[in-house]
Amino acid sequence: MVKFSLASLAVAVLLLIIAYLAFFEPIPVKGSSMEPTYVDGDYVLFEKVSVYLNRVQPGDVIAFHYPLDPSIRLVKRVEVVEDGRFFVVGDNAAESSDSREWGPVDRSLLIGKAIWKY
Repeated sequence: MVKFSLASLAVAVLLLIIAYLAFFEPIPVKGSSMEPTYVDGDYVLFEKVSVYLNRVQPGDVIAFHYPLDPSIRLVKRVEVVEDGRFFVVGDNAAESSDSREWGPVDRSLLIGKAIWKY
């Protein structure tokens, strides 16, 4: 029978937290620009590995820092990828402020790709 000490359990939990923070980020959806896919108040889990491996493609929903104010995080769908820049739009185009207004998003502003809504 295997015995686990409290210290080994604490180390395991700490490693899981570090891995979670390094590879994933939960972001709340604000507003109606992504309806009906995501509604105001939904939380979406984004994985960061796809950004580092350059695996973001048209059709993916991504989170990124707003080009005009990087302290704001936005959620939009990728329409076009060209030269490391991403043209993004909201699923609810009539209610969306997106690349049609402020241009494409540079790869350096990407946070991650959506994998789970909760």
